[in-house]
Amino acid sequence: RVGELEIYHEQKRVIMAGREVQLNHGEYAMLYCMASSPGQVFSKAQLYAAAWGEEYLHGTNSVENIIWRLRKKLENDPKHPAYIKTVIGTGYKIEITD
Repeated sequence: RVGELEIYHEQKRVIMAGREVQLNHGEYAMLYCMASSPGQVFSKAQLYAAAWGEEYLHGTNSVENIIWRLRKKLENDPKHPAYIKTVIGTGYKIEITD
């Protein structure tokens, strides 16, 4: 649990602010990866490997696309996310909020 985000890994269920959110495999895998270590920054290569178990191909925007979809599904304001933060030049992280 991170703030209002709840993840039930055994069932691959995600609840945000009391409502269930449907995620595809890649979305779930990246979210779970980041939520497993809140505050830790994950590179695009790490998130890509978490989702597909393959080496990240530079130039692909699949990680950015999944992060955007996660923000649309989880954030109140996807353009100003409270949970999934971009760390410029490094990657992404789940922010710990009180």
